[in-house]
Amino acid sequence: MGNQSSLEEHHEFKNITNNYVYEKKYNDSRFGEVKLLREKETGVKIFQKDLTSNTKKDYEEYAKEIRRRASIQHPNLLKILGFSSKREDMFCADFFKVSLFFESFEEDLEQEIYSRKENKEYFSEVELWYIFDSIVSIGAFLQENKVIFFFYLF
Repeated sequence: MGNQSSLEEHHEFKNITNNYVYEKKYNDSRFGEVKLLREKETGVKIFQKDLTSNTKKDYEEYAKEIRRRASIQHPNLLKILGFSSKREDMFCADFFKVSLFFESFEEDLEQEIYSRKENKEYFSEVELWYIFDSIVSIGAFLQENKVIFFFYLF
C-alpha cells in the first residue's frame, strides 16, 4: 500500500539495456506501437513490443503464450528472441508489464509488391512459386504444431 513501487523482475532476455540502444518508437500496421532497438556491438536491429495488464491471470497468460510461441521455430516465422517482465505495486494496485523482443525486418511482402509495382519490376514466375511455397510451408507447419494464432496479444 502507499505510493512506493515494489518491483519484481523476471528476465529471459538478459542485459537488454546493456546490449541494445533505443532507436525509435513508431506505430507499425501489423504490431501496433513498437520500439526499434539496435545491438551495440553488431548493429542488428530488433523490435520490442510492450504488453500491460492489471491482472496476474492476464500477465501469466501473456508469459505462457510467449514461451509457447518462442519454442516454435521456422524460417518463415518471426523469431521470438525473448522477453522480460515486471510487476509493480503502486497505489494499492498491481501493474504487470511484459516486453517481447523479436527479430525486425525492413520490408514485408506487401511493401515489396507496391515497390515493384511502382518501378514496373514484377515478380518472375520462379519468385512467385517461391512465395507460394513459403506460404504453404508455414501454413502446414503451423497446422502440424496446432498453432491457432499468436498475435491476438497485440
